[in-house]
Amino acid sequence: MRAKSSTAPFRRWGFILASALVSIRRGGVKNLIVPLTSFVLALFIGLFGHQIATSEDELDVLYENSEVLAYFTSGSGKHVDDLIIDPNTVNSIAETGFVGETYTTAIRNTHIIGAPTSIISIYDNGEYLSIPPGFAKETFFENARRHLSKVCFVSDIKHAPEFFFENALAIEYLDGYDASVFGRNESVCALSEGMMDALGYELGDSIRLAVFTSTLSDAIILYKDVTIVAQFTRVGSSHLIYMPAEQANKGYILNTDRQYSNASQSYYDGYEIVDGLVYDYEYVDPYFAYDAVSMRLTNLKDLAEFKEYLIDSGYSPIGNRGSARKWIVIEDTLLNDSVMSINRHISYMQILFIAVYALAIGIGFVLSSLLTKMRRRELALMRSMGAGRFKTFAAFFIEQALLCVTGCVMAVLVLRIWNGSLAPLQWYSFIGYIGCYWLGAAVSVMLMNKVNIIEILTAGE
Repeated sequence: MRAKSSTAPFRRWGFILASALVSIRRGGVKNLIVPLTSFVLALFIGLFGHQIATSEDELDVLYENSEVLAYFTSGSGKHVDDLIIDPNTVNSIAETGFVGETYTTAIRNTHIIGAPTSIISIYDNGEYLSIPPGFAKETFFENARRHLSKVCFVSDIKHAPEFFFENALAIEYLDGYDASVFGRNESVCALSEGMMDALGYELGDSIRLAVFTSTLSDAIILYKDVTIVAQFTRVGSSHLIYMPAEQANKGYILNTDRQYSNASQSYYDGYEIVDGLVYDYEYVDPYFAYDAVSMRLTNLKDLAEFKEYLIDSGYSPIGNRGSARKWIVIEDTLLNDSVMSINRHISYMQILFIAVYALAIGIGFVLSSLLTKMRRRELALMRSMGAGRFKTFAAFFIEQALLCVTGCVMAVLVLRIWNGSLAPLQWYSFIGYIGCYWLGAAVSVMLMNKVNIIEILTAGE
């Protein structure tokens, strides 16, 4: 028995491929039907897929670039300041992973040394505030609470309560400074234009502030020498002074202030006292709280999870009362409207895409079947000349496969030139179309191979 040559499989597949290529060449213009049809259908599918992919990209960009703020408010929703917000509460929310930046405001009573603008000025000796001997401390601090100006320690002045609902902040900075100064630990401040004019100050001037700590029952006064680096147009009803948040509990104090503090506490341990002053002092306020807090949210695609966290933690929307007795507003109306609009468009395009895709693959399946059946006589001739079922199947199938792929490749090239890149949905669609076309061709050839070749050859006689 003669052994099979090792090159036999190659010769067989070479014959099959040559037969397919010869058939394509001989077909001439008729063979353009398949690639042109596949080109049009694949291009049509690709364009619909591109529209869906573009809308999904727009949705991702929307989530990435949108700015959604959340802020603490009163139960009625009418106030965003004069609240009592524990820093630990703020830190817990920040640790959820949904907070990109936190904007805090702590408001304290203050007096500008040398500025005769309030009742408290009677205690002003030009350098410090001096409480007369025997004067009731409670009366002194009550006058301070009622008549002093306010200093706001903010991490971002644009998000301070006074400007929170304003579209733009009218502010002028000293050369070399900008809004980022409030995020740094510098002894600087911003005053309203009205206060600047009334007191005769200019940008670059230095002033001394006497800032009262938040605890009136055991208050001390922090003195701060600060430089005016900005002036702004007042929006609120009061002339407020703004300083960086990190300066809230820092300054220097008079050694003689000990007589006005709880004798059981030592405010000066670890600090050097020079000429009766405790410099670089940092007061640890056990009752420190923020008066206003807002947050820029991130991870907006999963914002529903953040809302669930707030509800589970006892925070409430306006009008309800949760266990935390804190109210938080999330300004996501504009985002929700935009997301809903894009999702509606995506849903509409997906429905159309399914219909168009089903039509395209149906056309491809039917076209491949019809074109293959039209060549039954050619298949019968190959069989009569000694070609087996496998060779005839492979030759006809490869011919149709090459013609289909040629049209799809042309569509891909056009789309790449037009759009620059193809989304996964488009690639999957092309593969699906090609697969259905090949399936139609394969089924048709297999069915023809089962028919008696004598019947095919004599059918036309």
